[in-house]
Amino acid sequence: MANTAPSASPPVVAYLRWLLLGWLLAAVSQMVTASTVLQPLSDGDKEAIAGYFVADADGFYGSLQETYHAVKALEILERSDVESQKICEAVVKSSPISVEDAFYVVKITEVLQCPQGAEVAKVVVPILQADVVNANSLLELHYSVGALATIKGWSSNSVVHKDALSDVFTLLKELARPDGTWHYSKSDSESSVKAAGLFPPFSFPTTAIVLHLFWQSQNVCMIACIGSVKTAAIKLFGNLESHGQGVFYFSESKDETSQGGGALAATWAVLRGSAALAAVLPVNLKVEKEKVFGIANFLLRTGLALSPTEAFYQLDSLSVLEDYRPAVPIIVQPSSILSLNSNNNLEVAVTTVLGKPVPQVEVALVSAHHIGADSPPVWSSQNFNYIEDSGKYGFDFLSAISGLGKYKLRLEVKPKEHSSYTSGGLVTSSVTVVSAITVSNVQLAVLDSDSGIPDFSAVLDFEKQEKTSLSANHLQKLRLSFELTSPSGSSFKPQQVFLKLVHETHVEHLYLVKSSGKGFELTLDFLGLVEKLQYLSGTYSVVLIVGDETMENSFVWTLASLDLDLPEAPEGTALPPTVPVEVNARFAPKPEIAHIFRQPEKRPPILLSNVFLGLTLLPLIGFFVGLRYLGANIKLFPTTGLLGVAAFSFHGAIASILLLYFLFWLKLDLFTTLKVLGFLALLTLLPGHSILSYLADLSTKQKTS
Repeated sequence: MANTAPSASPPVVAYLRWLLLGWLLAAVSQMVTASTVLQPLSDGDKEAIAGYFVADADGFYGSLQETYHAVKALEILERSDVESQKICEAVVKSSPISVEDAFYVVKITEVLQCPQGAEVAKVVVPILQADVVNANSLLELHYSVGALATIKGWSSNSVVHKDALSDVFTLLKELARPDGTWHYSKSDSESSVKAAGLFPPFSFPTTAIVLHLFWQSQNVCMIACIGSVKTAAIKLFGNLESHGQGVFYFSESKDETSQGGGALAATWAVLRGSAALAAVLPVNLKVEKEKVFGIANFLLRTGLALSPTEAFYQLDSLSVLEDYRPAVPIIVQPSSILSLNSNNNLEVAVTTVLGKPVPQVEVALVSAHHIGADSPPVWSSQNFNYIEDSGKYGFDFLSAISGLGKYKLRLEVKPKEHSSYTSGGLVTSSVTVVSAITVSNVQLAVLDSDSGIPDFSAVLDFEKQEKTSLSANHLQKLRLSFELTSPSGSSFKPQQVFLKLVHETHVEHLYLVKSSGKGFELTLDFLGLVEKLQYLSGTYSVVLIVGDETMENSFVWTLASLDLDLPEAPEGTALPPTVPVEVNARFAPKPEIAHIFRQPEKRPPILLSNVFLGLTLLPLIGFFVGLRYLGANIKLFPTTGLLGVAAFSFHGAIASILLLYFLFWLKLDLFTTLKVLGFLALLTLLPGHSILSYLADLSTKQKTS
């Protein structure tokens, strides 16, 4: 179960990785532009991430590193399906041969709280202590010092000597650069953002551990080092890159030991490292809250990860932001739809990036404007109340609202005193106020083309979805009129109002219904529509379609069945299009075909078949009787030597051919029978020639004598 480091990625793979990152960041920018409301990690996202980690029969999830990623991610997701006991037993039995293996054995033991911690420490401490003395790179320091510090938390015994700690801190100062980046090793000429983070060589966690151990050892020189370490950490955040719209991330061009991950891995590395450093520094890291929220913006808008490793990066980064000392980003999610019928409150959910409620804030509605209306704000400077039952913040938004439509909201979240929460500034969102619309005075009439007098008229009830039957010809008209009323009593103008005529052959014709005064009206003159209707007489369904995003009761209502009589098409007129095939019928499963080459013939009764079988055997019996009558014998049948072998082979081959004929009659097909018959013919030819030649010579000798 050793965890070997992968080889460097080929140039083509690295190029594709950065190409994918560029596309991803472009997509993130488009998503941010489309929606300014950030969403926390949903239950569906958590379930999808958990699906990346599947254990084998031993309870492991691959290598030691992959197993650590899995158990850590599942711990964050609060999953209970991890076989902790089985993994702990396997970890104890493993034999780590490298400092990297030892590190992940210790980290797995820590996450699962294995009771065999003392046994693990006894095996790995000698490996780790030897590496601390001989370490020349951040990678080695991270594995050895990090694992030893974890083991020290299990017992009060010192596992790292003061002199070794001093040498470690000296090496860290040699690898650090003034801009906050770090060299991977002494021989490395380039510096890296990721080297300052956590994976693979991580300076900040290592520095944090050394500081913590030195303070426990009451080392005075460490006080002077605090300022330089803090300055380096703050400068590192100056390397943040932005793709606009409040998205911040760290990028990484040096990828020799990063094992992939790109910007996601680099961002995770710095977050994890700076969090470890902030936890031990006596002074807070002054990182701009907008940048911390921008990092959360990047992590939540990248979508689901493409691999278990990236899933770990994303999930562990978000878990760090849950309790990030410089600033904790919070997500503000207002209601998107409010109904005048139910008179519900405007609710705002304030959560962490992983979806946990945040009650220690104050939520205020800065302003609310009706989109598309030239009017002053309908609300301004209103505070929300915290709702204990739901863990959300509520406000009676509809009490001053009379019109349906979209309202632009500007929300402000104010953390309480000494709180480090940040929402990234004012939150801009929109809420749609909807309601059921009253449909009344629905009238359908057939008019005379000349006089306009109704030949037939029907008033339909929308609540009962009534339907009527009509008949008309090309010299008449069809008129539809109805009214739509909003809850305030004013006339309602929906976005979509159509009348559809559907012929019995599924040919459809769509007509726009325009508003007329307080209602809507449409008149169809069939004389002018004869050509558009393609001279198709027959039964039409008259369907009314009304829809709007603010209507709770948008509908498709079949008003009538219209029997329309149109004149015959003139000679040479193009025929109407063929009946369209329904999509469901086209792609539905086809009926199963049970193909039979030939129906079996009717067979005779069993008794008759047995009688016929007996009659066919009579000639064979007569053959044997005739042989005995003629005095046939086998006295000259050779039984020794090559002639005996040939005789037995020849008769055996003849018997095999007869058996083959029987099998052919019973079950074999013609092609198989011919193949076997060709083989048996060769076996019959050679011994048959020998034995027949012998009999001919024998007969000749008898005649001459």
